[in-house]
Amino acid sequence: MKSRKRLSQISAHDNVKYRSIVKPDFTELAESYPEFRKALTNLHKRQNKITFHKKPRHDNVSKEDEQNNHCGNKESFSTNVDFEFNLALTKALLHKHFDLTLPHVPKGKLIPPVPNRLNYVLWLKELMRQNLSGEYFENNCINPTSTGHEGILYRRGLDIGVGATAIYPLLLSSSDFTGEVEGIVKKYANNKDVKGSDDECNQWKFIGTDIDAESVDSAKAIVRSNGLEKAIDIFLVPLSRTQELDCQRSLKKNPPNSLTNCKLCGNNRSKDTYGGPIEKSIEILRERQNNEKTNAQNIGFDFCMTNPPFYGTHEEAMSPRSGDKRARSDMTLLEGVYPNGGEIGFVMDMIHDSFKYRDSCTWFTSMLGRKKSLEILKKQLMILGFKKGSIRTTEFVQGKSVRWGLAWTFRKVLVRSLATKIDTGLQYFDVHIHEASSDKLAAEEVMSRLKLFCVESEMIRGSMLNYKINDTVATISQDFFGEEYNKNHINEKEKEFRREDIKLANKSNFLVDIYVKPDTKSYDMSPNTNEKERIKAGSKVNVEFSCFSHTSLSISLIEKLKSQIMGEVCRINRRWRRKII
Repeated sequence: MKSRKRLSQISAHDNVKYRSIVKPDFTELAESYPEFRKALTNLHKRQNKITFHKKPRHDNVSKEDEQNNHCGNKESFSTNVDFEFNLALTKALLHKHFDLTLPHVPKGKLIPPVPNRLNYVLWLKELMRQNLSGEYFENNCINPTSTGHEGILYRRGLDIGVGATAIYPLLLSSSDFTGEVEGIVKKYANNKDVKGSDDECNQWKFIGTDIDAESVDSAKAIVRSNGLEKAIDIFLVPLSRTQELDCQRSLKKNPPNSLTNCKLCGNNRSKDTYGGPIEKSIEILRERQNNEKTNAQNIGFDFCMTNPPFYGTHEEAMSPRSGDKRARSDMTLLEGVYPNGGEIGFVMDMIHDSFKYRDSCTWFTSMLGRKKSLEILKKQLMILGFKKGSIRTTEFVQGKSVRWGLAWTFRKVLVRSLATKIDTGLQYFDVHIHEASSDKLAAEEVMSRLKLFCVESEMIRGSMLNYKINDTVATISQDFFGEEYNKNHINEKEKEFRREDIKLANKSNFLVDIYVKPDTKSYDMSPNTNEKERIKAGSKVNVEFSCFSHTSLSISLIEKLKSQIMGEVCRINRRWRRKII
């Protein structure tokens, strides 16, 4: 059995650049795959054709010299890439690294690059790891403490816009994903066997939906050819509300045989004008379960994913590239166009749907082709009330190509989580306690100064901050969360604060842990040092901050708080300078 690179070989963390472990070697692939060798040879032939053009004629140049002065330019590699080459390359990479086959793909359909799509799968695996670890959400998926959908591991994924190749379900159904995720489940369930069993891996189900009947037929055939019918289901779904309304407008403006109406207004017309991409997909699944007389309400996913249509208009999709005037990638208008904003409009419709199905999916995700799209959509999510830990972003890098990932969730995120940790600004400082008789007493002195600061600080009182202090750790937080805070605290403070103030404070949830410990290595004395000299030298105490915030709005407040703590504990702020004077 040939060895294959596993997904675990790449270190995957959020907000870092994901570089795929699959790096195509054209020479090696050409030796092993005749179809790719032929496609590569044909590409080089097209590339090596010299295109001649005349230089501008000058008055002092003879006609004979001008005719002999042609310039020849060798075209770039990417300019000559066509459908056959992309298909042959994708076939070779899928077979080499994943033992998957693509028997046939209709010409003109989008052929996805394997390395780029694998980056997306790596990120989903990392989100799943955090989901299962018990260190990200308030309720662990393995040992849920709540009722309803919160904390459930569904072992299901939804791919919206599965395409003709079903590339994402194929990659996800491999043991590289399902086996490793099951290994994560057992690891955090305190099971010594950290490898997922075949039975558990076979429990995973991946659903692919598409609005193009030809793509659905092609995807189903590919799934059957790989023997994955039990792991992957493909469904045809109606147009979304945005597409249906655009289709109706097109029928009024354009003749029935126009390109727009042929592509978007076929047999797949929606019976209604409600619902976005997620709603259309889930309602089709519920309809099928109703027909099969199974529990139609028990539909849930660990994640949904999509690579949305990039362009907002047909003209944009069909026009040459603005830079080198190359033709756009092979794709149909259904694959490449989404009216009213392209990828931004598509994901906005997903966000709208996600509120309705917030209890049916843990992570809603999308790959994006423009960084500007990521910034616009992230800002919109924040306006809608999603906090820092509820939004995840990353970069997918493959060669010179960069794509971006966006994910959001409705589950309650722990205050102390990877996504909310702040690693910028002041992280620690040292305090020199003069004439301290012991390191322990020096640390106690620092803790007493911290407590005094918390009791007397106008900042803590004015900003409605809470504090808790024990022997070695102090915690300062702004931790009221909307309805929960109103229920528990409004009766006590309704005279002091208005309800509007409480809602405003809800936008700046944060927590600062302050760790105090003596620096035992800072004053190493010789064995002959007497007790008086040691006490006179004093002790050094380390003060370290660990900060977490759900929004960026509170970062400046956290930095101000840390600065005031250092001034008070080290006795270097204005209040203590005045006392010295």
